[in-house]
Amino acid sequence: MFFKKTAFKKDYSDFIEKIDTLRESKDDPISRIVSYDFDKLYELVNKTVKNEIITPTNMYDANRIPLEMLEKGDVFRGVSAIINPYDWAHDEALLMYKNANQLAAKRGVVIERTFVLQKESDIDAMRPIMDDQVAVGIDVRYVMENKLRTLSYFPDFTVIPKYDLIIYVPNLANLKTCVVVKDNNLQADIMKDYEIVQRYVSKWAGLS
Repeated sequence: MFFKKTAFKKDYSDFIEKIDTLRESKDDPISRIVSYDFDKLYELVNKTVKNEIITPTNMYDANRIPLEMLEKGDVFRGVSAIINPYDWAHDEALLMYKNANQLAAKRGVVIERTFVLQKESDIDAMRPIMDDQVAVGIDVRYVMENKLRTLSYFPDFTVIPKYDLIIYVPNLANLKTCVVVKDNNLQADIMKDYEIVQRYVSKWAGLS
């Protein structure tokens, strides 16, 4: 478990009473939506306590939170299909993730990031993002997707050895939904794919 019990000393009885009130409002669509979201959160908490697989709906937060926990010398390896410069500049959760990357790199976390690009023009489009990351000490590489078609790896994934943690996106059509799991065997399999991907990458030197 990532969090100590002391983090949960807050009294949530008033919050639970409000949820019960919402459940009684069966004819109010907003109440139904909130109750549904709460049920999903409740299920997520239960799975986490049991150390099961969880499926957060925001990949950026799922990556950011464990990244913020890493210390000097810890390793964070990622293969990223997030190649939309607009998102890196404007998406709130992604901006928080970007900031967490910068702070982690400055305190000595070893970050290896490989961008999977779809076409040659993506190199110029992603240049500012890759320059910014290299400038703070992140090891940035890029690879063209057509070189990886024979591989069976997940299109976007993170490996955090310190926690035996894997975060991966099973479907590129829905980049924000990911799977988070602690699994030594899966980590070993994904690291094999990671090493194969590294055979095709080009290292980004950043601004001269």
